[in-house]
Amino acid sequence: MNTTKRDLAHAYQILAHLKMDDHTYTHLSARAPEKDQYYIYPFGLRFEEVTEDTLLKASFDRKVIEGEEYQYNRTGYIIHGNIYQHRPDIQAVFHLHTPASVA
Repeated sequence: MNTTKRDLAHAYQILAHLKMDDHTYTHLSARAPEKDQYYIYPFGLRFEEVTEDTLLKASFDRKVIEGEEYQYNRTGYIIHGNIYQHRPDIQAVFHLHTPASVA
């Protein structure tokens, strides 16, 4: 069982429940056990639809390791990939734009 993927999928679902998803600019990610990879949701899914099976695994060199390349969110990669690459101590990134989180 991959607890990182499970926890990340649950985080997406919790934000959906709290109405803190915006479907475009908000991204959550978590570092994969392979330290040069991370998980992020596929572009276009509603947060309540995110499951362990739908999460993409991406590498720092802009490759989708697991999942469909066309579903990859380029903006999410730029933000999350660079953070993980330059901050090996960070295990998860939640980047929110919803009014409740900005206020």
